[in-house]
Amino acid sequence: MKRRANKPRILVCGLPFPSVELSGWLRKNGIEARAGKTRDLFLGVTRYDIAHFVYSPTIRLRALFLFPFLKLLRRKTVVHWIGSDVLSVLTRRKPRFITRAVSSLIDRNLAQSQWLRDELTEVNIFAEHISIVPNISIFRPLELPNRTTVLAYIPAQRPDFYGGSIILRLAKEFPAVTFLVVASAERKSTFDNVEYLGYVPHDSMSRLYKRATVLIRMPKHDGLPFMVLEALSYGRYVIYNRPFPNCIYAETHDGARQALAGLLHVDKPNQEGALFARSYIRASVIGILRVYESLFRHRE
Repeated sequence: MKRRANKPRILVCGLPFPSVELSGWLRKNGIEARAGKTRDLFLGVTRYDIAHFVYSPTIRLRALFLFPFLKLLRRKTVVHWIGSDVLSVLTRRKPRFITRAVSSLIDRNLAQSQWLRDELTEVNIFAEHISIVPNISIFRPLELPNRTTVLAYIPAQRPDFYGGSIILRLAKEFPAVTFLVVASAERKSTFDNVEYLGYVPHDSMSRLYKRATVLIRMPKHDGLPFMVLEALSYGRYVIYNRPFPNCIYAETHDGARQALAGLLHVDKPNQEGALFARSYIRASVIGILRVYESLFRHRE
């Protein structure tokens, strides 16, 4: 990368898709950034001023070598905790030990959501709540479909962890509602109102948001997934088992059932949700840029 005066050079590494989205936002704002892999730091560390890890590498043994290496070469580090990495340090001894061993070498910890930030404080990791957000700039609430339609994410691995049993129970209770299920390995449903769509590329998700009235997300543990912000940006309603603005909070199956029943006759998109998503995404990008500015200013 050719260096720009007074601009940090960023390598975003970790989970591929959010890394690509974040690096895209950074380039839009005049920052030299690329999405890569951790090994790129060893092969070309002098090309970057800041390493931004999307998903904490501190839950793996290699962190004991990675962070001393970066500190020795005076590279700044940002660790962005986004979900299951937090669950690892909360529930497993080894990741917690490694994280504590390298904690003094990390320049900034960020948490994808407020509840992740709160969970991290339980193990004495103090993070600032700033989200990585989808790289979208058009917030145009679309008209709702004529038939109430639920969009849900139930991956092939650990479907119950993501509330799969709750979603299917709702499908049985609301036979007049269409359920669109992405990421599942299932192809045929025992319910006529459930469509299993399998893997859907991200650039094809817009057509599903257009078909949906509401996104239902009921995982046992979660960060703040892109789906929530994307659904809001399209003016869709969101039933979520985490407290988040402009979403309908439902902690249990009964809560989700009541929330869905309340949306059966809604005929206007979630305008407030779309406005909130726009302001939240912009504020999140600004927050990350300010973190970089602070680190780059104090890099020596």
